[in-house]
Amino acid sequence: MRIKNIAIKNFRSIKDANLLFPENNLLILVGANNAGKSNIVRTVNNILGPEWWTHEKLQARDHYGHDTDNQISIKLSFDTQDIISFKWHYQQSQYKLFGNGSFLTNELKGQFPCTYLGADRTFDRQCHSTIGHCWEE
Repeated sequence: MRIKNIAIKNFRSIKDANLLFPENNLLILVGANNAGKSNIVRTVNNILGPEWWTHEKLQARDHYGHDTDNQISIKLSFDTQDIISFKWHYQQSQYKLFGNGSFLTNELKGQFPCTYLGADRTFDRQCHSTIGHCWEE
């Protein structure tokens, strides 16, 4: 099971993005610092990761331009024809997290496992402190 497409509107630094994933290969996000690469990965983790993403966890800074009038909209499409979407409008208190036309459940979320590995600029120190060493010296 693979993500086919991600559509993001008004989330953090992303005004409007529509990413098509290759069918038989990896997708590599390349860009300058603060281009939005981490925010794209963050959207997938927020929806499919172990935590439940709710409106209580959103802040004004999560809206594009820090403007809460900008409705956040995220849609994940999969090669199985499944679709999961999230919409949130801060001022109107509208929060919707749907999977295949109904509210997202633990069962449906479990079908789309997600692991988020954050960018760490101190990998060598993290590696030594967590598992002793990463490579033979």
